[in-house]
Amino acid sequence: MFAAAPGESSGWTVQDTQGFLELQLRHGRTGVATTVTDARFVDPPQHVAKALRLQNGERVFALERVRSLEGEVAMFSTNWFPSEVGTTISEARDVLDGSGSLNSTLRDAGFVISGAHRIVDAMRAPANVAAHLHIDEDQPVLRVRSLSWDSNELRFDYYETWVLTDVVPLEVNVVTG
Repeated sequence: MFAAAPGESSGWTVQDTQGFLELQLRHGRTGVATTVTDARFVDPPQHVAKALRLQNGERVFALERVRSLEGEVAMFSTNWFPSEVGTTISEARDVLDGSGSLNSTLRDAGFVISGAHRIVDAMRAPANVAAHLHIDEDQPVLRVRSLSWDSNELRFDYYETWVLTDVVPLEVNVVTG
């Protein structure tokens, strides 16, 4: 066992309010590619409707993306947005073609993260996730579930991201105060 001073960030700092793309660019990494695999209004899964505090029958905009880093598939994400937010995202051509920042688009539309709750767990990849990540279904991955809200406590983004940590390690920074 050994101890070393922290080096330059090489992964995804999960307690940061910036998105994966913004964090990578901030650290000078330009090899991030995003492929949108689906983007449309859908009936939300029950856990999503509960997290976003939706009314019965309210639809959400679901955005599915595969992220690669330096040509290696790194993660598969699904974001769900309530109707008002979803309309904004559904009209953001750069987000839908994978070239724009989702978080910047949200901020520009007035949806600014005041807080978020994230849960990280390790599990086997479900079939659809494994297919997007190009891995076997029995391969373990980390799943990050996140709920974001604004200063008025409006819950505007719920996502699940499945991360291949051999490509993108998750990082947590600890500070006193």
